[in-house]
This record gives sequence, structure tokens and C-alpha cells, in this order.
Amino acid sequence: MAQGRTTVLAEVPEMFGAETFLMNRAKTKEVFEKTVHLINDFNGYFLENKQPIYENPSPENKAGGLSTLEEKSLGGTQKCGTDKVKDVLKYGEQLTTKGLNLLSAPGNDLVASTALGAAGCHMVPFTTGRGTPFENKIDNPGQSCFLAN
Repeated sequence: MAQGRTTVLAEVPEMFGAETFLMNRAKTKEVFEKTVHLINDFNGYFLENKQPIYENPSPENKAGGLSTLEEKSLGGTQKCGTDKVKDVLKYGEQLTTKGLNLLSAPGNDLVASTALGAAGCHMVPFTTGRGTPFENKIDNPGQSCFLAN
């Protein structure tokens, strides 16, 4: 991002437990409030639909040495670097701000990649420590974006 790049961190449930680190990196009060809403909105969705929030890490993640959701989230949020959070996007919104953006998308690789494409990303380098086979080509002449998992 120091070179004018744009990075998008998606999969909001994988931010649970590390969200305060992202909130503290908000560039403005408005971005801080949007980050709080992003986390609370997703958390509320899980609670409203009686879905387990702490189902992560998966059995595969645990076999790889992760023990808690917080530990997994801390690793995932570190993949977006140390820049300030410049903007927060709703699902389906287009990127307008260079730098680090957060994107409202579920903790599902395929759905999150679709959300990144809809936001205007043209590349989704998916990273995982457990060998998830995944590829998603996006034909957008937009930004380089990353799905951290």
C-alpha cells in the first residue's frame, strides 16, 4: 500500500477476536464507526440466526496448531499489513479508496471472492496454511485485492 496499491480484507467472521486491532487502525472516526458496524452487523446476523460464532478454527486449522478463533483471526488480519484502514465496504459496493479496505463478506472462500470481484478487484491471491485448493479468476480492470484466510 505504500506504493499506491489497494488491499481488501474480506471474510468478516475471520476478523472476530482481532477486530479491535483493525478499529484502532481506522484512518478517521467515520472509518472507525464503519468498522464497528461491520463487525457488529455480522455478529448480530450470527446471533439472530442461531449460528455458532466460535466454530472457527476448523478441525483442519486445529490439526495445524491453531487453538482459538482469536489466534486464527490475528493471523488473518496480519496478512493485510500495517497500513491504516482507509474505508469499509458493504457487500456489492465498489472500491473508491486506495489503500486498505475492509469488505463485508462471509467466511466462505468462494462467496468472499465473488464479493471481491463485485467490489472491483481483479486478482484474488488466496492464502491458506492448510492447503485449500482454490482459484478464482476475476476479469476486472480494477485493483489488486487479497482474501486473507
